[in-house]
Amino acid sequence: MDDAAAAMLSQVLEVQGATSTTSSYSDHAARGSLAVPIDGVDTAIVIFLNGNSKSRARQIVRRLKRLKPDLRVGLLMPTANGLDYAPIDPSEIDADFIETSIAQAARSGLVMSTPVSLKTVVRKIARRGLPSDRPSAASN
Repeated sequence: MDDAAAAMLSQVLEVQGATSTTSSYSDHAARGSLAVPIDGVDTAIVIFLNGNSKSRARQIVRRLKRLKPDLRVGLLMPTANGLDYAPIDPSEIDADFIETSIAQAARSGLVMSTPVSLKTVVRKIARRGLPSDRPSAASN
């Protein structure tokens, strides 16, 4: 179904005068990476029919923006309407927009705006204490 939605969105974008290319999930699932040609692309719209795909969406948005930092990346999540799943805030996943309809996604994709930059994720590294840092049983 994602591929059918991608074909419909692509058709709407082309009617509006945009150049559009689609890529199916199966193109990437076997490789485990994104093999999307993004040279000359200014906006990518990823479609998820599962509105509970927040972590996967974040991962794809980050991969695309690492490949091309000035790329606008939006999502089309028709089921993320607040009825079936809680809506996802685009800023939570560094997306430029998240829409719930093909028409809204096409409009947002055609708008020329500055892309959202990736936020730097600070990861805490667990450090093991040195043996001298641990209280000894004899000191109790």
